[in-house]
Amino acid sequence: MLTLVKGLKRMFNTSDIRIDHTALESLAKVPEEQKELPMEKMERIDIYDPDYPKDMVERHVMRYHWAAGIIGQVFERAGIVLDFACGTGYGSKILLKVCLGVVGADRDESAIDKCRNQYRSSLIGFATSGEYDLPSAGILGLGPKHYDAVVCIETIE
Repeated sequence: MLTLVKGLKRMFNTSDIRIDHTALESLAKVPEEQKELPMEKMERIDIYDPDYPKDMVERHVMRYHWAAGIIGQVFERAGIVLDFACGTGYGSKILLKVCLGVVGADRDESAIDKCRNQYRSSLIGFATSGEYDLPSAGILGLGPKHYDAVVCIETIE
């Protein structure tokens, strides 16, 4: 994560991006109860499913708030943000607070169907994607055909 932040600082030629290192360290911790969950539960977190430990859900949500905070520091209001490997879509909803629209992409069609049903909005679009084929930012119909930012959280564990 620190490499990402350093890259953002170089890319936007700014040192104004501030990082709370204590919060960053807590985001990276994996508790024991997470290791006890079956693999199908590890793949995608449903923050409304009571089977997930509360602190595990809080850490996942906190990571998206952290990403939204970084995007908010770089842009006054971002255009379109790609939430790559969006899973069940809760993070896409969080990211919408700092941008004009979000495209959530995931390889699992059933996860995307759930996202479309749970987070219906003209400002959030969901699409399946493969490893190298990203959906166009234009699917929202908001004008921009590019992404101002890409968020990819909990993809490689």
